[in-house]
Amino acid sequence: MISNILLVASLAVGSSPMAAPLPPEPADAEALVREAWEVIRDHFHDKTLKGVDWEAALDRGLSEAKDASSQSEVHDVINRMLAKLQASHTALLEKETYAVLEAELAVRNTPQVGCQMEERDGGFFVRSLFDRGSAERAGILLGDRVVAVDGDAPEDSPRVHDAGYDPGLPGTPLFAILPDGAKPVRITLQRYPHMADYVSVTVTPEPTSAVKVARDSVRVDVIDGYRIGRLHVPMFPMTAMDKVVKQALAGPLADCDGLVLDMRGRGGHAGMCDAILSMVKAQKSRFDGRIVALVDERTRSAKEIFAYKFKKAKLGTVVGRRTEGAVLGAMFKRLADGSVLEYGGMDVTFLAGVDLEGKGVEPDVEVDEEIPDYGRGRDPILERGVDVLLKKCRATAKRWVFAPPLRSATSDVAVAAW
Repeated sequence: MISNILLVASLAVGSSPMAAPLPPEPADAEALVREAWEVIRDHFHDKTLKGVDWEAALDRGLSEAKDASSQSEVHDVINRMLAKLQASHTALLEKETYAVLEAELAVRNTPQVGCQMEERDGGFFVRSLFDRGSAERAGILLGDRVVAVDGDAPEDSPRVHDAGYDPGLPGTPLFAILPDGAKPVRITLQRYPHMADYVSVTVTPEPTSAVKVARDSVRVDVIDGYRIGRLHVPMFPMTAMDKVVKQALAGPLADCDGLVLDMRGRGGHAGMCDAILSMVKAQKSRFDGRIVALVDERTRSAKEIFAYKFKKAKLGTVVGRRTEGAVLGAMFKRLADGSVLEYGGMDVTFLAGVDLEGKGVEPDVEVDEEIPDYGRGRDPILERGVDVLLKKCRATAKRWVFAPPLRSATSDVAVAAW
């Protein structure tokens, strides 16, 4: 039965080349390809299938499936077929990845390591970290190259799974480390490009949800005499995130001169997007434009709708990189082998009043630099966002500061004190 869940932006992933090989019968492989093909034919939002010769795509898929020797190879065949549509939220998800997504949407804690990697230049580099999460506390830094996971190279590790890309969209794959319950994971890192002295850390996975990540992200730094608040909303689950944002704005962030709202990451539920946007709008007169929203090329779907409406309402400044342009309503169908087909089942242009699919949202202030490989924790988008916010503070919240004009963070408000 086709799921009736409407998800405006989800964790959209492709096949998992690291999945353990499970040899299928050739007839089963072909049946799986046909099953996925039929779901798209009958339920894809664009009944013209974007002009793609879908019959020819099936013939090609069935031919390739005959030569597949493992389950992961069959999934690769299906994702190559889906890629022809060049659409967001249209991919085959491994059952393990879908289980994490489902838990995140429902705000159920699941054991997580707390970092994502991007495969580029022949290596796996840390692209994001959960704020105060287990990986960050263990000493992993943005830009670190992951050399091994429990002694295995990332490309060979059974713990490493795809974690965030649509096969029909540009961009390099993202990967997550899926733990075995709470069993510690040993991760070997390279921090300098020309040094073979590796760093080894042990990460103990902990029960985590997007809501916990958001709560743990809240902090206040005093920079040049101004109180700069920060809040990261990693995704929009179906419930609870609005309460976290409301409590943060009324609590630790109440006396801030400016606010950095980090909207990088996957999207989520459209209703939660609107709820949080309304809360930010309610702060418009209080902050007088001293709000910076951070976005990048991985900011997708409901987050893109948020960024577009944030700009349109002139709530502050959007800083970062053009968003992904992945804005279709996602629906799901579990296939015969347990994998889950995610497909763009609805055009949600009406939610933003403009078509963002394939286009994305341009930032007001563009940051050319990505998180650098071997960057030892540097986050260029955050750095630029704070600079933009400080300029706004100096212009609209002037005060005497009896200190040299050297930036120094002197205060950190821990969410645990709420």
